[in-house]
Amino acid sequence: MDIRQQRTRAQLAAAIVELASVQPSSSLTVSAVAHAAGISRDTFYRHATSPSALLAAVLDAELEHLPMPAEGGAREFGDAERELLEHVAKHAEIYRNALVHGTDDHVRDILELRIHSALTAYLHAHPQILPAELAGGDEPLNTEIAIAYAVHGTVGAIEAWLRSPELDTDAAARAIVAASPSWWVQPLR
Repeated sequence: MDIRQQRTRAQLAAAIVELASVQPSSSLTVSAVAHAAGISRDTFYRHATSPSALLAAVLDAELEHLPMPAEGGAREFGDAERELLEHVAKHAEIYRNALVHGTDDHVRDILELRIHSALTAYLHAHPQILPAELAGGDEPLNTEIAIAYAVHGTVGAIEAWLRSPELDTDAAARAIVAASPSWWVQPLR
């Protein structure tokens, strides 16, 4: 990617985050985002299909760098959860609009996808943590059910947390880990 494309992407990212912080991305127009980024509508469409898709891509780029526990245990899960919550708090109004007010499924989808991907990778790297009740029978389905339950529980917990007036990432991370099934957060041996 050449320097102009990088600059345009940075301008678009800054514009969409700024605009989506004050109004739902689903109500933003391509013209408004392009104007805020200092580019043409045609240039916008070379980089994204819609303001919501652009916002999801920008958030996804941040989410892809969040760590997942390597060794397991409540402390490592808590640290990873805290970093996720710090990302959400940084973009609190965007996530409030998407999760609490239900204005942008793209944002919810990308958050769920990233959490799903991280938990899937963790569980595949450490299949021994899967309880016997889930390891027998239709293990692939049971594994997917366990991951889906954790993903949607985490996103639901984030949604509840975003309704609070004060976003205490440490307290929320502790609560989410404490509410998680113990087998997810057990130390690996």
